[in-house]
Amino acid sequence: MWVESQNGVSLFTRAGPPPVSPSHWQIGTAFQGIYNGKWRSECEPGAGWDRLLSAGHRIFLVGGGDRGSAQATYVWAENNQPGEIVAGIRRGAAYVVQADGIRMDLRVNCMPMGSTVSATRDTYVRLRGTSRYPISRVLLVADGEIIWTAHPNTTLWEQRFFIPLTNRTYLQAILESDAGGCRTMGNPVFLTSEAAETEGEVPLGGPEHLLPEPMHMGVDGTLEVAVNLHPEAQRRILSELLRNTWMRYNTVRVLEVREDLISDQFLWELVRHPDREVRLGAAYALVVRSPVELLDVLMELLQNNDPRVREYAARMVFQYTEGADNNRIVGLLDDPAPFVRTYLIRALRPTPYDPVLTRYLIAASRSPHPGFTSL
Repeated sequence: MWVESQNGVSLFTRAGPPPVSPSHWQIGTAFQGIYNGKWRSECEPGAGWDRLLSAGHRIFLVGGGDRGSAQATYVWAENNQPGEIVAGIRRGAAYVVQADGIRMDLRVNCMPMGSTVSATRDTYVRLRGTSRYPISRVLLVADGEIIWTAHPNTTLWEQRFFIPLTNRTYLQAILESDAGGCRTMGNPVFLTSEAAETEGEVPLGGPEHLLPEPMHMGVDGTLEVAVNLHPEAQRRILSELLRNTWMRYNTVRVLEVREDLISDQFLWELVRHPDREVRLGAAYALVVRSPVELLDVLMELLQNNDPRVREYAARMVFQYTEGADNNRIVGLLDDPAPFVRTYLIRALRPTPYDPVLTRYLIAASRSPHPGFTSL
């Protein structure tokens, strides 16, 4: 097909019977889930979209084409270039938000939406939601059946747990807010009964604990021993692993799935370590874990005396969070480090006319620094 040869997306209005043969309906196919501000009936659990997914069709969800309704499609992409965004939609690495609704992140065995993961054992699920309004209901749907529910009634929510998904073919998340009158739906993570061959798809050995990949067994073994030591000794060992730039990546990969050994709170304490490299390593580990308190950690790092630490924190606020309230950012826009200011400006949320902020942005656009003139 021409669309496939161009690495594009075939976009349909509804998730109805395939207009082409199923052999041509496997990659780069999406449909518009919202019309006139409302979710289409085929998006309901067990309805048309689920029937297509259960039949093996990889058709993904995007927002509707009607301009009059508030909605957004969020895509996981390497950058904001059109080619990368289209590639993310082709992979199914996207979710759709109704109105100014709930942001979400679903990971299955540490893999994002659109991925294929092995489900030969109990499967590790991490689901996170953030919203202006309380999240009233969370659903996990597998093969058209609601298999798990929660009622958080909070604006920030996260759960990490094991769930049996043997003989299921996909898992999808739905988050709803009664107060906000909105729903967010994500694309599925596809499941296979075959053992994983690619690195990172199965970071677990059983529901009791998470296991790292074989390449990180040395770091994992060190942390296994360290947890039996005095907390101060644990801090020294982990600090050395995070300080060493050759070990930092492997250490963070282990920390991503070994919350049973090292808690988020322990890493947060290391964010305040006197050594800059330790602070950066601990911040990196928290960004990878993405706890609900991540934004607070990054805002604290933006007060750090070291410009490299502040630049990293500003970049993470821009790239890996849902963004801070503009009032929290405006007070930091006079940072002496140009790249810190550049990332913070990019992290600002679009708002109606704000005279103070507008004056600052106009003044910043006159800066000779290339980071400002490109904004």
